[in-house]
Amino acid sequence: MFAGDSIIDQWDTLKRDFPHLRTVNRGISGDTSRELLLRLTKDVLACRPSAVVVLIGTNDLAAHVPTRRIAAFIRRIADKIERLETGVPVVLCRVLPRAKTPGLFPEKILELNGLIDRLAIGRNSLSVCDSFTPLANEDGSCRENAFVDGLHLSTAGYESLAKTLNPFLKAKPRSRPS
Repeated sequence: MFAGDSIIDQWDTLKRDFPHLRTVNRGISGDTSRELLLRLTKDVLACRPSAVVVLIGTNDLAAHVPTRRIAAFIRRIADKIERLETGVPVVLCRVLPRAKTPGLFPEKILELNGLIDRLAIGRNSLSVCDSFTPLANEDGSCRENAFVDGLHLSTAGYESLAKTLNPFLKAKPRSRPS
């Protein structure tokens, strides 16, 4: 199960990129962390996922939502998945790089990603995937060949993201109670 914003929504090669999984795409263009939290039970957890990959937060940052508030929503998303789907692994993706915007990108992305990293501390069913570094230049901006418009991924960008996520999804998911 993949949940998030337009980066997930536009990922039309999920089945090819993860042939060993039954993939379900629950990305919605323009979605924020708050909106994902609100639709989580009905739109994501109702599918009874065996694992959940979450990539959310870039739209929040573009709307100038404080990073601590975004991280709080992401924490609540992870908490809700863990509470309602006991034993289901959750992979939180770091927010991807974007075209540089002084004072916002990459600064706020790096700040939010640090908060996302801390969410996994002491949580066995929660992992953080570094989806930022493989797609970023040294200055934190997005690699041109990985993006089509400074925000959305190109074919090469999705290939890189799939390669980065695959180790998190190769392990057999924990069995869930029926």
